Amino acid sequence: MLSFSLKMWGLNICFFMMFFHPIIVVSGESSFDDLIRKGGIWLEKSTDSPFTGKMKGLMLGLSRGCKGCKTYQGRLVEGKPQGKWDYFHDNGQLYQSKVFRNGKLNGEFVSYYYDGGLCQKGEYISGKMIGEWERYNKNGTSWIKNDRSPECDMCLCSSEHPD
Repeated sequence: MLSFSLKMWGLNICFFMMFFHPIIVVSGESSFDDLIRKGGIWLEKSTDSPFTGKMKGLMLGLSRGCKGCKTYQGRLVEGKPQGKWDYFHDNGQLYQSKVFRNGKLNGEFVSYYYDGGLCQKGEYISGKMIGEWERYNKNGTSWIKNDRSPECDMCLCSSEHPD
C-alpha cells in the first residue's frame, strides 16, 4: 500500500512539473530594459513572446517630467500591466500608486510629493478618469476638486531634479 502511495505522489509531481514548469520559468522578474513593446504589449527580446512576471527597475526614458528620478515595481501578465504598480521618487518615497486590469488603469490612483505628502488622488475605470479628482497643496489642503486634466507632474522631483 505504501509503494502505491509513493508511486501516485511521484506521478503527481511529474504531472505538475510537465504542465506547470513552463509557467514557473516564464514568471521571473524583469525590467523594461529587457523587453520591447509592440502593439501595446511588452515582449521578451529573446523570444518575442508576451512577458508574464514581476517588473522592477529605473524609469529611465519611460516617464514624463523628471526622467530617471524614480523607480517602479509591478507585474505584467501576458505583456500587459496587471494589479497594483508603485513608482518611487529617487529618495525612496512613494511617488504614485496605480491599479491596472488587463493593461488599463482601473482603480485608485494616488500621487505623492517628494517629501511624502499627498499630491493628487482619483479613480480610473477601464482607463478613464471617473468621479472626483483632487489635488493638494504641500501643506495637505485640497486646492482643486473635480479636475479631470491628466495626472500632474507637479509633485515629481526634488529641487535637485528640476526637470
